[in-house]
Amino acid sequence: MRREISSPAYTAITKLGFIIFYVFLFPIAFLAFSKSLLEFLIVTIILFPIIFFTIRWVLKFKQVEITEKGLIISHTNLVNRKEIFVPFSNVESVYQRFWQHFNPESVTISFTEPTEFGKKIIFIPPMRFLGFFEQSIVNELNLLIKDYLWREKIHKKIQSD
Repeated sequence: MRREISSPAYTAITKLGFIIFYVFLFPIAFLAFSKSLLEFLIVTIILFPIIFFTIRWVLKFKQVEITEKGLIISHTNLVNRKEIFVPFSNVESVYQRFWQHFNPESVTISFTEPTEFGKKIIFIPPMRFLGFFEQSIVNELNLLIKDYLWREKIHKKIQSD
């Protein structure tokens, strides 16, 4: 049972949208409406760190799949795709906060130990009509993790007896 819980299309659209806006449309629009080249350069220097960190933030979104024993997390950048497996026993919490990471739909998974992608990852589940309520995937993941840990505990107890 391997099931995608993130939305590759929504993730790609979000990444592409932010990059196009900040790299192309915003500077072109500002250049068209600025009164002088000096004004454009000053605002560009001020906004460059904001643009840089926003693009860096957007590129952090991962793709996540569920298996019986854990999560398969993948990240695709311009040239390569990296995929890792994280067992449910290494998942500390799954949560969603309203407007976290400027996206009400984003879900964060934190781990007990750092992974190749860090101590926590962010992913975007499939888009819903009402994005102001907690994603059902958050509850589902938390239940899966608790169930898996409970089964592991029972299994270890049976083996030790």
